[in-house]
Amino acid sequence: MLDRYEKLFSRRQLWMFRSEDLFDQPEQLWSKLLGLLRLPSQPLPRQLPHQNRGIGEAKDVPQQLLGQLRRE
Repeated sequence: MLDRYEKLFSRRQLWMFRSEDLFDQPEQLWSKLLGLLRLPSQPLPRQLPHQNRGIGEAKDVPQQLLGQLRRE
């Protein structure tokens, strides 16, 4: 999945996180990002909108398929 990025960047240069965490804990992720980039602490610029949160469409997807998609 990340093969094309790993050809360009070392694993130390890549940072992945769950989008759910971005919306649930934006301040914590922002603080971690600033630390990884060695930037001074500063407030989160603004609240992030929930643009494509969905309206429960995934509830009908079989759990086995969801598990497989999460592993890929």
